[in-house]
Amino acid sequence: MQEIDSKIYPAKLLLFGEYSVIHGGDSLATPYEKKYAYWSYKPNHIDSRLSGFLDYLKSLHDLDLDLERFEVELEEGLYLKSNIPVGYGAGSSGSVVAAVYDRFNNSSEIRDPSALKIIFSEMESFFHGSSSGLDPLVSYLDSGVYIKNGEINTVQLSTNSILAKLFLFDTLESRSTGKLVSWYKTQLQEKEDFRDNISDEMTKLSSDLIKQFLLQDEDKFESLFMNLSQLQSEYLIPMFPSHIKDNLDRITSLTDGGFKLCGAGGGGYFLGYMPRFVADAIPDDLVKQISSIVK
Repeated sequence: MQEIDSKIYPAKLLLFGEYSVIHGGDSLATPYEKKYAYWSYKPNHIDSRLSGFLDYLKSLHDLDLDLERFEVELEEGLYLKSNIPVGYGAGSSGSVVAAVYDRFNNSSEIRDPSALKIIFSEMESFFHGSSSGLDPLVSYLDSGVYIKNGEINTVQLSTNSILAKLFLFDTLESRSTGKLVSWYKTQLQEKEDFRDNISDEMTKLSSDLIKQFLLQDEDKFESLFMNLSQLQSEYLIPMFPSHIKDNLDRITSLTDGGFKLCGAGGGGYFLGYMPRFVADAIPDDLVKQISSIVK
């Protein structure tokens, strides 16, 4: 196997804004550098996922990609090596889009996030049927992306003091986003109490959380995080399967912390916050499922 000089295309985490984005709420996503994809070669190997993606890209006529070179390199054994888990909402397909666009784009470099998001939305639709383009954007720019009132901004998050107090709980399970989103939309249509507490209150809490996170006001952030954690666990029950919630409750009872969704819920990652991280307080059987976001 021949290694080639390749950039790293990181995974993405949606820190805040899950589900509330349906109502036009703000959202904040960050690269997750511990999980990533990169180009490599394996002679006599054809990456079937990339071959299917190539066929799809050939049907798009408004993208300036060197698809002939893409096809030749695939036949020579080009493939994407990745440790990004599939079915976690961590941007496994987004990293593919970012890598392909970065390697085979013919146009002069585009850095405008809004323009890139449109391009990536069209490309990533191959994997999901429809796409916002956010995952590839975060991976391609390797930057935090803050969407407020529909406006896309890049933000530097690596030095944010609160980020160091956030961590991930890996459920070790993938999940089905479509079923969860469908349930969510049904509740909105049928239950007024759900609409009031989730579509309104959760959207406001998420937006306020992002504001205090970016301001690095830890006291206000902590209060808002705990409020959102309680609201989600009370109303978004299918997103917190009982066996997962039991483990989250075990951790929070010992650390005075809290958990919220990190994406759709139901599996994948959950986002935790501990005002004072105490490693010894994590139950031994769950330690391997806990990881920091920062390197």
